[in-house]
Amino acid sequence: MALRISEIAEEGRTILKVDGHLSGIEVGELARVGAACPRPVSLDLSGLMFADDRGVTVLKDLRADGADLRNVPPYVSLLLELDGPCGASPGRPRRTAG
Repeated sequence: MALRISEIAEEGRTILKVDGHLSGIEVGELARVGAACPRPVSLDLSGLMFADDRGVTVLKDLRADGADLRNVPPYVSLLLELDGPCGASPGRPRRTAG
């Protein structure tokens, strides 16, 4: 499956719904669309099935530029080194047993 990026206008925010595989030439397309979107922007990653190293880098870059990541699949969350399920923000205290 190729990558599909759908732009959804929400009151005061743009949502980019990302579905499919984020690899190869599609990585550049997400970077281009993400950079051109009016801010604030959120990326809904609920339909993202795969991301290669370049795809993960673009997601990290967009996040560093202020994009909010929503509905991050557990696999992608591990690649992004997020601190919890479904894209919890880094810095959030982790629960420990005991």
